[in-house]
Amino acid sequence: MKTRALRARMAVVARSVARECLRGLQLGFLVMFKPAEGFAEIQTKTRFLHAVVPVLLYFVADAAGLYLTGFPFQTQDPSQVNLPLELVRVLVPWSTWCVAHFAIESIFFGEGTFQQIVVASAACLTPQMFFAPLTILLSSVLTLEERGTYYFVVGLAAGWTFLLFFLQVRFLNDFSWKRTGLTTFLILFATLVIWVTGVLVYVLTGQLTSFGRDVWYEFRTFR
Repeated sequence: MKTRALRARMAVVARSVARECLRGLQLGFLVMFKPAEGFAEIQTKTRFLHAVVPVLLYFVADAAGLYLTGFPFQTQDPSQVNLPLELVRVLVPWSTWCVAHFAIESIFFGEGTFQQIVVASAACLTPQMFFAPLTILLSSVLTLEERGTYYFVVGLAAGWTFLLFFLQVRFLNDFSWKRTGLTTFLILFATLVIWVTGVLVYVLTGQLTSFGRDVWYEFRTFR
């Protein structure tokens, strides 16, 4: 009896989690086609779970592009693709944008919470996964002489995504266009600073580790 009740409870929880995750996909398409309405919806009621599906689908679209893009348009040998590394490459820029956005908007007394920023930033990735099947298809049927069409679609997806990130800053914080432009620039600059700092810490940590290993080796040799 207890086992049956536990299973029923777990099923309810699973359905609730699945519903919340799919809600994130709905918010993504709403943000893509109706940004003002979509960001207003995120401000009204949102959860961190709403960011899961858009981010995962973006990673799937990115990985699919690496494996399935036609040979003339490949930027990397599919046999050399490292999926864990690709996951890091997807998550690091996105997560640093979220952190930088929250930090900068706090200075400018923005209205968005960190949770809203995370969900909105995930929703802004929707154009990338929306256009991914089309770009893969075009890469398989177009020749290099027709590459203009392929790169137009790629550029359209990238431009649409950047526009949504820009509008995110405006609508989540109720900024003017001028203030939105300045804040977006500062967020991008802060993101770059975070990356540079991370690289420096990684390099210095490696140097200190190597130095400590050499000192220990010398100490043991001296003894």
